[in-house]
Amino acid sequence: MEAQARVGVASAPAPFLVPADDPVELLQRHWVTKLRVVSALDSYRTATTDQLAALTGSKNLLNPNNRIVSQLFAHRLADVGEPPSAFTRKSQSGIRFLRPSNGGRKLRERWLNRYLTYPEWVRATGARPWIFGGQSTRHDSLGLELLLRSAEWNRQVSAVAGEKYCSAEEVLFTSWGVPWPLAKSSRAKADGMLVRKDGLRILIELTATTHSLDEKAKRWAKALAEGSVETQGTVVVFVLASRPSTRGGGDTFGLVAGAIRRAVAAHPGRSDAPTRDRLLVADWARWFPEPDMVDEEFLQLKAWRTSKDAVPQNYDSCEPVELSSWECDLPAGARGMPHTLAGLYASPFWMQEQYRGVEIQRRRASTMFDLDSPVLQPPVPNGGAVPPAGTPVRLRG
Repeated sequence: MEAQARVGVASAPAPFLVPADDPVELLQRHWVTKLRVVSALDSYRTATTDQLAALTGSKNLLNPNNRIVSQLFAHRLADVGEPPSAFTRKSQSGIRFLRPSNGGRKLRERWLNRYLTYPEWVRATGARPWIFGGQSTRHDSLGLELLLRSAEWNRQVSAVAGEKYCSAEEVLFTSWGVPWPLAKSSRAKADGMLVRKDGLRILIELTATTHSLDEKAKRWAKALAEGSVETQGTVVVFVLASRPSTRGGGDTFGLVAGAIRRAVAAHPGRSDAPTRDRLLVADWARWFPEPDMVDEEFLQLKAWRTSKDAVPQNYDSCEPVELSSWECDLPAGARGMPHTLAGLYASPFWMQEQYRGVEIQRRRASTMFDLDSPVLQPPVPNGGAVPPAGTPVRLRG
């Protein structure tokens, strides 16, 4: 946008003509909403303004030209795009897509080190590095839509998480205190995660194409074969989300079921904990058959287990599994996962209300504010101790 404006080819929309050197006071407006937006983009990778409004509870985001979005854009915290129209130069939907800005270093300098207190950084990032790159607009926004609908409609789901928190290494092993036992090349990462009240984690693999499907299924089967539901607390569901124009053009279900069956044959797991029980398949078109329509199967989180023998060609030849009521005996420690995820700014706002953490002082520093409140500092080069924490710029008088 800036490059086009410099050569006179185009100009930025008026709401986005915000100087990047805005004073800190301007950036502080709608501070928590901005934290939630940036955290959501870090977790889910891409989101529409409508989805961000649902996540944050901010009606301001329903206006795609609102100041929250334009200020995040001006400060290099978010990139903005819109769905194209074949007939006009303007988007007909009035919806904009947001994703983390490609200016990752500037984000770290301007936002992380200068403006966030340490508690805010933990809730915004999950105490992990910011993630940049690797976005897919349709794939990411569909994944977030599925998580949002699950959080809103399914009462068994008490927490959701985006791609950032869905690596096989963390979900299946390190979060249970077990080191990753496989080679680095075997690592996998799901597109999202639903967490039941009892701690069961339902990883979502949104599958729009069959590209690398066999390799993806084998990675999950290999990781799942190292444990059981009781030791990993996890099942993986491949959700078919083919483009509408390709539906009926091929046996997508058969291809996905075949890939799962081959993966299970290569990594069957223990006799008392077969991987076949934890690699399932579902279909977006069955869960949501029409616009504004939700099927009962989705409310039950109904998925299908593939057969032991021949590759199934349709759902009638598979075994249905209702994940909402699927019984499993998880250790007590697993039940803390929903509470932990609900403390993140990326969680839907109604789930955050369950979280009772330390209230963050968001006004300017005053006699009522502890000036020793920690703010994250850049790590010391070549290792060593982290330097003393100080007060972030926005809280100094």
